[in-house]
Amino acid sequence: MKDWSLLYLISEWSIRLVMFVYVPQRRSTAAARTWLLFIFLLPWPGLLLYWLFGRVYLPAHRIKMQERAFEFAHRAQQQIGERVTVDPELPAVFKFVPGLVHKLGDFGTLAGNHVELLTDYAETIRLSRPFICCSTSFSRMRPGGVWWMLWKMRPPVG
Repeated sequence: MKDWSLLYLISEWSIRLVMFVYVPQRRSTAAARTWLLFIFLLPWPGLLLYWLFGRVYLPAHRIKMQERAFEFAHRAQQQIGERVTVDPELPAVFKFVPGLVHKLGDFGTLAGNHVELLTDYAETIRLSRPFICCSTSFSRMRPGGVWWMLWKMRPPVG
């Protein structure tokens, strides 16, 4: 006579191990963690629900839309060309950033951009005040830190 409990236990652990490798692919960390927790607690119901709802699937029209967007981005990049892209001078710690930006966004670093790290609270408020005052939609500063949102920002006049 077969030992059905041993067979069931082996099937549960097989599901857990296979899904531990399969689920995290092409998913956010939070989604993968949630699915894995469910599958590890209840392997058979988790597998069934994952099969019904959890697979990453895009319909054909969404894939075509993404391909058109990708082609548009490449045409725009070709129009921009190499004449305005730059290799910024960065500290050694940040040398990886331009390559990462290019890899994630398909665009190189463009000339004319400027980033300044402001460490003094009062100086940050003083420098951001003209932009906040000229905001056409709304501005918000939260107490206890320098964090604001500016929508439809215009440069200060005069």
